[in-house]
Amino acid sequence: MPRLPESDRVAGARDYGRFWGAAAAILLVDQLAKLAVRHWLSLGVSLPVIPRILDLTHVQNPGAAFGVFPGGTAAFLVVSLGVCSFLGAAGPRLCLGRPLLFWALSCQFGGALGNLLDRLVFGAVTAFLDFHVWPVFNLADCALTVGAGLLILYLIRYERRAVAKEGSTCDPS
Repeated sequence: MPRLPESDRVAGARDYGRFWGAAAAILLVDQLAKLAVRHWLSLGVSLPVIPRILDLTHVQNPGAAFGVFPGGTAAFLVVSLGVCSFLGAAGPRLCLGRPLLFWALSCQFGGALGNLLDRLVFGAVTAFLDFHVWPVFNLADCALTVGAGLLILYLIRYERRAVAKEGSTCDPS
């Protein structure tokens, strides 16, 4: 039976499995790192990894990524649940034939799941990467940031293709 072009195909179990599998791998690495930090570092304790550049510092963050908006745990739970629900359901369909978008959204899904799980279980997100010039963050924050960067790159490439295909997107009126 001939295969349909990617643009005409409907997302199937394999697409969902790949998408959820990539997100689950990110979630697993994030949660294992946080477990190690919670187990071996007391809250507030720093362990120099590269002196004056990188410390592992155990912090509990009740706010959003990188410590902004502390105290908004309930709001972040609602937003995180919405984002995770949307990405889990629609992500594989949106990514068909778009590998860059696949990695962008699966990174965001895995990162959002990692921080959501922390909020649900501990009421705050465990953070530990301390570069001294930026708020302490974690691997889920890294995945969210990488996913956002890949999404921006995808959108730039998509816009360039649309302009090349249709001409200028400027409205002269």
